[in-house]
Amino acid sequence: MPQNPPFDPLIRQLKDGDPTVKVPSSPIADYEIHGPPKKLWLLWESGRVRFFYYHYLHDADLDDSEDLNVFTLEFMAKRLVLKGYNLRALVKRFEGNEPHSISIINPRYVGIASEGDYFVIEATVEK
Repeated sequence: MPQNPPFDPLIRQLKDGDPTVKVPSSPIADYEIHGPPKKLWLLWESGRVRFFYYHYLHDADLDDSEDLNVFTLEFMAKRLVLKGYNLRALVKRFEGNEPHSISIINPRYVGIASEGDYFVIEATVEK
């Protein structure tokens, strides 16, 4: 006897949407970037990672009056203070599109920066 299709499309959807069936997904899918970034990722040399949502960013301030620049980002509940060299190049990246990530490097690896290079050597999160 031939099998009849389900009489109700809703029942078919329920059967097809079985939560016990695992749908394979690509592990890289979590890191693919589509459109403007939603988060600012901080990546330390030690492997530490932290992120902030751009939605909560409301103020930024650059003090480049000394050799070691200080770039302060004010989020709703936290303040992120970045210290480094040639941070005006980082500010220019914020003018166009927000950067996806900022790497904090060891100060001994700071080299001679060209116009587009910046070096962040310290990141502090304050409440």
